[in-house]
Amino acid sequence: MGEVSEIHINPAARTGDSLVTELGLGNHEGGNMTLYFRAGQQANALPTSFRNYDSPGSFAELSYRVGGRDTTLQLTTFSQERKVLSRASYQRVAGARPGTLGALNRAVNKLLFAGSYTGVDSLGRPVRMQFEADGRLKGLKGFKSYSVNTDFSGGPGADIDHLVLDPQTPHRKLMGYHHRADTLRLYAAKLVEPRLVAGSQDDYTLPELVRGRLLFTLVRR
Repeated sequence: MGEVSEIHINPAARTGDSLVTELGLGNHEGGNMTLYFRAGQQANALPTSFRNYDSPGSFAELSYRVGGRDTTLQLTTFSQERKVLSRASYQRVAGARPGTLGALNRAVNKLLFAGSYTGVDSLGRPVRMQFEADGRLKGLKGFKSYSVNTDFSGGPGADIDHLVLDPQTPHRKLMGYHHRADTLRLYAAKLVEPRLVAGSQDDYTLPELVRGRLLFTLVRR
């Protein structure tokens, strides 16, 4: 995932000859970038305030490319010598809520989870579940929403695929998952707290999210 994982543009936020956009940085934290309404170096491009701070004198432009289905945005970063350092493309996410960063999560939900499922639990009992692109969940007793982890910047769970059930509640629960074609398997997940390394007095292991037993096997219909 690139440094800028999503861009939220609200035309109503324009002030004079500029507009401040909201950024998702690696889907780990938020930031902003100003667009300036004047000609850029490229055709169909606007200068921005975005910089690559590892390259002094760098600058970036946001351009667009019209395709068959939709318009694609491109954020291109140039060196001081006007050579391309990086270029990232962005697609519009239908249904994303204005004024919030969450378009990438919605796109992941739609691609990996959204749909109706039938299957069995770990005891072989039939189950039905419904995952919505906006994070709503039906059919899993005790839970009404889910959030797929898309933050791979480090920390517990960065190495295994997992989701969080009812993430903004005291009873939030972690669950591992694995996709293969239309089959979705959900697993128990447990956070292992730091432990003292054997033979050491002050050297601790890092917290780790461990995938447990299989809980549900579901097939998307």
